[in-house]
Amino acid sequence: YTSLTPSWTGLVSQRNVSQNKQLKLETTLASCRQLSISSYINANFCSKSISYLNKNRLFLHLYLKVLLKTVLFSNWSDLFHQSKLSFYFLHF
Repeated sequence: YTSLTPSWTGLVSQRNVSQNKQLKLETTLASCRQLSISSYINANFCSKSISYLNKNRLFLHLYLKVLLKTVLFSNWSDLFHQSKLSFYFLHF
């Protein structure tokens, strides 16, 4: 009975991790759409790119990093998005 406990705990924590990743992806997608409104990027392009790159989180991370550098840092007044997206990169 006690030998089953660690694997059950592992399953629960694995489920929590996967839910957490999904939440982060949804939040990132929401922030990408928000960014598209202020930067004239097609929101549909954001959602298609993120769903495609979702298969490899490393590429998603790099893609968003490039997006952050090219779009956000060209507009220094948009500090809100800079800090918000930087927070996602740190915790991805």
